[in-house]
Amino acid sequence: MIDSRAQTKITSHGSAANPNSVPRLSRDQQAPALSSRPWFFSLLPSADVKRTEISLNAAQRRVTGFIRFITDRSLPAKDVKTAADASQEHLAAAKASTVEEVKKRISSSSDINRVDDRGMSATMYAAQRGDIDMLKALVTAGSNINLVNGEGQDALILAVKNGHADIIEYLLSQGADLTRPDKTGCTAFVLAARAGKTAVIQSFINAGVDIDAPADNGCTLLMCAAENGHVEFVKQLIANGADANKINMKHKMTAMMYAAQRGDIDMLKALVTAGSNINLVNGEGQDALILAVKNGHADIIEYLLSQGADLTRPDKTGCTAFVLAARAGKTDFIQSFINAGVDIDAPADNGCTPLMCAAENGHVEFVKQLIANGADANKINMKHKMTAMMYAAQKGLTEVVKLLLLNKVNLDIKASEGSNALMLAARHGRRQLLSCFLNMGLAPMKRAQQGKMP
Repeated sequence: MIDSRAQTKITSHGSAANPNSVPRLSRDQQAPALSSRPWFFSLLPSADVKRTEISLNAAQRRVTGFIRFITDRSLPAKDVKTAADASQEHLAAAKASTVEEVKKRISSSSDINRVDDRGMSATMYAAQRGDIDMLKALVTAGSNINLVNGEGQDALILAVKNGHADIIEYLLSQGADLTRPDKTGCTAFVLAARAGKTAVIQSFINAGVDIDAPADNGCTLLMCAAENGHVEFVKQLIANGADANKINMKHKMTAMMYAAQRGDIDMLKALVTAGSNINLVNGEGQDALILAVKNGHADIIEYLLSQGADLTRPDKTGCTAFVLAARAGKTDFIQSFINAGVDIDAPADNGCTPLMCAAENGHVEFVKQLIANGADANKINMKHKMTAMMYAAQKGLTEVVKLLLLNKVNLDIKASEGSNALMLAARHGRRQLLSCFLNMGLAPMKRAQQGKMP
């Protein structure tokens, strides 16, 4: 509660109706008026002298309100923000007299580390605002820079989130905690990496930060920077010894995988140049190439293939990158894989070739391009004894069936239970395919009419 003396001196700087305002202090509590004009007044036009003097005195009064918070236990804790939020230009103009006064008045206070209802101390507000002079005054007077607010943020994290490089450098020089995470599990340096704050890298390194230390989610600085597209930050981390192949032990991802997944070609090239292994796999058995295919990044695929990405490795579902491309019908990937020497008829672990996968999923153009590049349209899935035509007929994919018929596929091939493509179409009620077979004058239909079909 504000004492009765302060309440009787209501002015434009504070009112009883506004408990968050800073009350005017009694004469003996106020900072002294300027006893002599500073040297630079002689350089000002006479019309500006009075205006500048008023500005300086106003700044002194605001800082005095801050001092009062520190030294008077009766002032509510929430008033610290009002006091610490004094105009930065006023503080700069008045620092010759007021910062020294702050140092002198708060040095004997036991409340310098007092926090408001948000868990914020004066030091945190100074760091958040980027007020280096106020911060130094508080630290010199014994303020604890490692206190945390309700979000688990200390002064260093607040400085990082608000982009104050000079505050960060100063706090690190004063022993700020490099390892404490906020409530999201991120340390100050991880937050800097996520935001791409390259200006602060050297300050953290000089302070002895572990450059490969992960956040609570397992991401290292390099991974955070790569995942968020900060190429320059990644380059500087690698130049300072960051491990380009380190794995997130929670998600089994590397910086390379994050870059491939998001389609960042510049990031990918920077990591490859730094020696990152493009063939490492995550917890799902996916390498950078498979992640690029699943997310549709043609330029990433072409680059990884040019760098020797593994064409034959399947993921945990048993599918190679090319089989996954066929299943999704990504026709713009085909030529890159063919140029890289992919076996166009190599099956997935379930026995399906790329042609079968494309046919079963109705990707007509992909089927057409595979056949044009020499894919075997009559190849049999050795596990299920099925062909591309059988998969298409079973699902009633008319356009795929027509395309395969034009390429003279063998319709006499039988599945493991003895059915051919026509029988599978009939079994699944694909009536529209009957006209396809009849209109194209197929031998199987003629044989069926003559009772020769088994």
